Amino acid sequence: MTGEIGTSTRRYPGEETLEAAGFPALVHVTEGRPELPLVVIVPGAGHLARVAYGHPEGDPRDFVAHWLAERGHTVLAASYPLEHAVYGAVHPDFGLRDWGRQVAELADGVVAAHGLGREIIVLAWSMAGGVCLGLTEAAEGRGLSVRLFCGVAATSPLPLQSPGLVDALRAARRKSGMGSIDFYLRRQPGLHSFLDDVAERSAWTRREVVPREQYLAEWIGHGPIGLWGTPIRSRGGAWVEDMGAALDDLGTVEYHLAPPIGLVMDDGPSDERHALADRAMWSPYLVTAVRRLVHGGADPQRLGRRTWLRLRDLVLEAPDRLTLTVPGNHFVLLGEPGARAVAEGVLELDRRLAQIGREAADILGAQGADVPQGGPGGRD
Repeated sequence: MTGEIGTSTRRYPGEETLEAAGFPALVHVTEGRPELPLVVIVPGAGHLARVAYGHPEGDPRDFVAHWLAERGHTVLAASYPLEHAVYGAVHPDFGLRDWGRQVAELADGVVAAHGLGREIIVLAWSMAGGVCLGLTEAAEGRGLSVRLFCGVAATSPLPLQSPGLVDALRAARRKSGMGSIDFYLRRQPGLHSFLDDVAERSAWTRREVVPREQYLAEWIGHGPIGLWGTPIRSRGGAWVEDMGAALDDLGTVEYHLAPPIGLVMDDGPSDERHALADRAMWSPYLVTAVRRLVHGGADPQRLGRRTWLRLRDLVLEAPDRLTLTVPGNHFVLLGEPGARAVAEGVLELDRRLAQIGREAADILGAQGADVPQGGPGGRD
């Protein structure tokens, strides 16, 4: 099976390879209306962004990029460097901070080329959730603003969420220095099977989304080990274990970098970790961003009691409002029912986030009649 993975040099219409942040990226752009924000799609472990925009023989309706473009958005799907025949070399030391800089540079280029606004929406699927804080920092450094980072069945910047993954990766080193994804192609305890999941999405859709051999040869490749967000990293092609470096690469404790976050979760039992834990794992970053949004830098201690309690309720309700569930497995963005629902979910979360901002502004605007926190009746 290993020989089948990433062996095709075939290029799809509209694809080009660009260098960004010093590394190659296979990119695909669908042009939309200039008044709408750019949507950037970042794929997960071992996948080219073809998982988001499909293949020439497929039905466009089976892919999430189609539905976002249909809603008028310019869509950038950006593939990071894999051990795959579409790339001329491997880059085992490519890390999460490199990834964040690469996506930010590509987004900046598309924004400039198409005359778009400087706010972007990021759809990060699976392992790509780990790029959240590094991408946000790199985007801000370029004058871009991440108005929504939407994780789709996505791993948060918290480390060691899947002990089974760490054990599998320790045995996954290839001669190239990249991390093999062979273990993801068979079902084993604690890990789902890519092949089973893709086949299930075809059954759900009632047509073959992508043939098995095409999926193996054209869509997936072995990846830089540092992108998994585990202590295992590559230094000059040699693998080492360094938990401190992993935390730095993820930006785990850099809560201040958290952009506005929304989550689209799946409900599949094969994806137990994401289906049950994603909201909790993303909570510290989601709540940090909402706190910043709702009081806009105002000192909560200077607010009246009623204003403060209304803002508090708004923050406590936010995780529910900014989380949606779409039926399916880890590949919920594949196949027409899921692809359409995920695209609509991302845009709905963008609307909900804007509504939370408006509600916060209304609350703060009405604080004049409030009783100060320390005044008569101001405390229970």
